[in-house]
Amino acid sequence: APFIAVLALKMGPIEVFSLMVFAFSIIAALVGDSVMKEIASAGFGLFCATVGLDPENSTPRFIFGYFELYDGIPLVSMALGMLAVAEILKRMSTIRGKIESAVILPESRDKASKRVSLREFWACKGTILRGSVIGTVLGAIPGLDSSAASFLSYASAKQASKEPQTFGQGNIHGIAATESANSSVAGANLIPLLTLGIPGNLAAALIISALLIHGVQPGPLLFQEQGQLIYGLFGALLMANVLNLISGLVGLRFWARIIRAPESIIFPGALLLCMIGVYLATGSLFGVAVMFIFAILGYLMSAYGYSVIVFVIAFFLGERFELALSQSLNILDGDISILLSHPVALILLASAGFSIYWFGCGRKRMVTSKQA
Repeated sequence: APFIAVLALKMGPIEVFSLMVFAFSIIAALVGDSVMKEIASAGFGLFCATVGLDPENSTPRFIFGYFELYDGIPLVSMALGMLAVAEILKRMSTIRGKIESAVILPESRDKASKRVSLREFWACKGTILRGSVIGTVLGAIPGLDSSAASFLSYASAKQASKEPQTFGQGNIHGIAATESANSSVAGANLIPLLTLGIPGNLAAALIISALLIHGVQPGPLLFQEQGQLIYGLFGALLMANVLNLISGLVGLRFWARIIRAPESIIFPGALLLCMIGVYLATGSLFGVAVMFIFAILGYLMSAYGYSVIVFVIAFFLGERFELALSQSLNILDGDISILLSHPVALILLASAGFSIYWFGCGRKRMVTSKQA
């Protein structure tokens, strides 16, 4: 991560703009089923990020007389509305007054059979190492989540196994492969987030929103200006894994009982907590109203196949993207040939176009083959 941060500091506005275009193209190509819909989601997220004062000349834009919008759309309201309340509305619309409870699996009487022995753990050391490497590499690429890493690690473990027919029937190597890759993605997601300020998935988008709320701007300068925060994040990540293990072992029965509660009670309670949180963060009912507007928007986007994750990531990067674009246009001054003196930018832009074309055509071929 520090090496990437040093490289990022040497990048000019044109390279930064090209890098963000490349990141958007990768995310749009790998998230969802339609590249064009993901590009539209990213474009709409960038448009919503223009609400407020212009970053260069402080000209008000799209505020419609509301002084609350001078600083832009409230980040907390947008994030909770799109990610939390929209999902609550989606789930509540399917309840229809029916009380559903969790499926309770039969409990084994032999408690020792539930635990992984040291011999079993040592036998899986190669599988765990392979899965960790796969999860780290894929986690550092924006747009790839833990699911992709888990599937690839599982396929790799199955291919390397002497008994591939036992995968899917309880082979411990399959479990070790998926879980090691899944756990490694979380730490690797911090690489593009901290060094470039680009969130790669939903979890990273939530982390960057929390940092922005507290006035911390992720990016290459973060390593120079707030180095102690970086080590604090690494320490928190290690502690989170320990606490995750403890909470899983101690509170598993309690968490299982919570999900037995009727959804008609859980979701209204969660909605109330979201409203209270937004009101405390913004200090007015205007933020709550904005939250519900984006909740409806997120609900409709999900219903019509547009990615909410791409929208949120584009919204977070909107101000930096606009500033880099404006500075790049000023440097070019109408002369596109200046790009020839920026080979890194050309490579990134070409890679962005290639990724959109490759993944777009690949999905079309997949759909055509399924229809045939």
